[in-house]
Amino acid sequence: SKKKKKTKKTINKAKKQMLQYVRRNIKQLKEAIEIVKAQGQRVTQKIRDRIQVAEKIYWQQLEMYKRKVNRIADRIVSFHRPYVRPIKRGKVGRSVEFGAKGALVYVGGFLFLDYFAHKAFSEDALARHHLQVYQERFGKLPPYFVADKKYGTWENRNLLKEYEVRESFKPLGRRVKVERRDERWFKRKQKERNRIEGSLGNSKCNYELDCVKYSGEKGSELWVRAGILAMNLKTAANRA
Repeated sequence: SKKKKKTKKTINKAKKQMLQYVRRNIKQLKEAIEIVKAQGQRVTQKIRDRIQVAEKIYWQQLEMYKRKVNRIADRIVSFHRPYVRPIKRGKVGRSVEFGAKGALVYVGGFLFLDYFAHKAFSEDALARHHLQVYQERFGKLPPYFVADKKYGTWENRNLLKEYEVRESFKPLGRRVKVERRDERWFKRKQKERNRIEGSLGNSKCNYELDCVKYSGEKGSELWVRAGILAMNLKTAANRA
């Protein structure tokens, strides 16, 4: 009869059997490919890539089985998209997401994609990168820097001070009296930041940035950049 609750010994035995089956199947596939090549037929690159992914998954699972752990560096979570990494989000009902993550900047009503990756990354570490990309794009540094509060680290504050770029972060430490003029400027810039959130929602709803239809690692980035380009073109057309 089937057991409702599997013991650790039963689970480990099943894992060992599955690993042996996978090793056998990979070996048989390689032998079949050698036979096909000996007959003068061509084996496509797609098939070779799939076998390499299968081998990597096998060795990762074997390593975790031997070490009796559930984690390993750069663990493949998708056979068809091996470049995708789990991204911890902490959202209600969706604590982990799989896919691409990008860092967008908002300049004069237009969106620009400064960084794109299929893995988790810390946005606050990209402040220097944003400044460098802005300088390459426009030939000068931005007059001010408005971002989420997670960007407001001491390192980023000192960086912006070094580059003489005004920032709109809340002061750290003991509360100090702020001039009314600076307070008005801060509130005005925070309202500008709210426009970024609106632009992101618009890009997902009307330009399908939340539903990537191109396959491949480069295809997903191309889809996102094309959607942002279409959005910027419409903004420019409305202003013309």
